[in-house]
Amino acid sequence: MVEVSRKQAAANADGLQRAAGLPSPSPEHEALSARWVAGEIDNEEFERLGMDLVRKRLAVTAATAGEG
Repeated sequence: MVEVSRKQAAANADGLQRAAGLPSPSPEHEALSARWVAGEIDNEEFERLGMDLVRKRLAVTAATAGEG
């Protein structure tokens, strides 16, 4: 099995996201990804914090939709 560096994994994820036509990651997610690539946080914490960002983004979207 070939091991991929965190830097390469992040670059692959960015490329896949662009290829799928998805919106660019938020600045908060980019900062989180940079912390993971630098080894400041482990995989579990990266996933947990990433999901927290998604939940917050969804809550804001739902609140904004409810205003209209």
